[in-house]
Amino acid sequence: MTEGENFWDTVEPSNKSDENVPVLDEPLFESVDTAPVLDEPLSKPVDTAPVPNESDYIQRQPQEISSKIVSRSTLAIIVIPILLLTAPFALAAIGIIGGQDECWGSLESLEDGKLHCVDGSESSNLIYSSSENHVSVTYTEGYSEILRWEIIGDGGVIGFAYDDMDSDQGYTWDCLRVVTKSPFENTSMTEVTQIEASIVLPQWCYETPNFPANESIEQVLPFNGSAVYLYPNGITFGSIDLLQYSEDSSRYQMISLHTYNEDGTLTEESEDAKGSFGFVGIIMFLIFYLVGGFSIYLLSTGRNHLEHLGTENTLVISKSWRNKPRTTKSKISLDSSSRLHSFTSTSTHTDSDGHTTTSTSHHHEITHSNRASDALPDGFGADDLLKVTGLELVRY
Repeated sequence: MTEGENFWDTVEPSNKSDENVPVLDEPLFESVDTAPVLDEPLSKPVDTAPVPNESDYIQRQPQEISSKIVSRSTLAIIVIPILLLTAPFALAAIGIIGGQDECWGSLESLEDGKLHCVDGSESSNLIYSSSENHVSVTYTEGYSEILRWEIIGDGGVIGFAYDDMDSDQGYTWDCLRVVTKSPFENTSMTEVTQIEASIVLPQWCYETPNFPANESIEQVLPFNGSAVYLYPNGITFGSIDLLQYSEDSSRYQMISLHTYNEDGTLTEESEDAKGSFGFVGIIMFLIFYLVGGFSIYLLSTGRNHLEHLGTENTLVISKSWRNKPRTTKSKISLDSSSRLHSFTSTSTHTDSDGHTTTSTSHHHEITHSNRASDALPDGFGADDLLKVTGLELVRY
């Protein structure tokens, strides 16, 4: 080796060593991509689309329906009975019917020395059974009644015990105000009416009768056997009633307040009084029919209105009378859960005679999943409601 040469400069390459070194067509190790390749993402993307609500409402054309508050059939039910009940009095007031030119009973001379028309009934051979605060009266016909009375000033109260079928207590006192002063003994009907109006019914009139055992041997007659006058409506009907219990009989009479001549005709005084009453009666019934007619007309103009605003999903319920501006009663906001609900209600009524009647009525309301239902006015048909609300109909 000469100076300046390197040891490796004199070494020749060895073919053997080349054979021992493997020649790789591919890398010994495959490169690994640390980022996994996935057919689908690890997590699904979140759907951020809003849930349908009122803000998603698609505007529609506004719509409206209306119905009568009081139907024609209901008006007829109101008007016909009123006419049937008041027409006779109206005709009597103008003298067409019901005049008192003729006596409907017998002519009798009363305390005022004048002839009056009297009609009534009398029962005899009565049996009284007196007790602490009431008396039992047995009639020859086989029936009996229990009475209680109380004198209050120039008037009083008489009570009849009757079996109250609508009360759990059984018997109840049915009380009537009476006047002890006779209208035919220098007592005006104005005074009689004032006496009756001043009577305050005692507490026992509102209580259940208490029937203790008989304690009184002495016979006690209602109002001590004196006659009392009740129903003092002579100013209107021209008569007054008399009631009297004597030792062995009872007497009920209806007595006219008009006076008559011996030939059965009205005296001049009564003719004048009748004419005055006829004029007043005409005025009274004229006012009554005018007020009643206007009230019926007002009821017939009342209407319920149901309006869908269109621009927003809202219903407006309002009322109107006689073409006056509407009055808004309520507003109903609709949403995707709102439904129109149709249902019927049945009511049963039993009268005092035991007759039962059943009536069925149809109603509608709007239900919601997250709040209370909203009632709709009656009188609208289901088809009209579906059209104006745009909702689905459900029946339970």
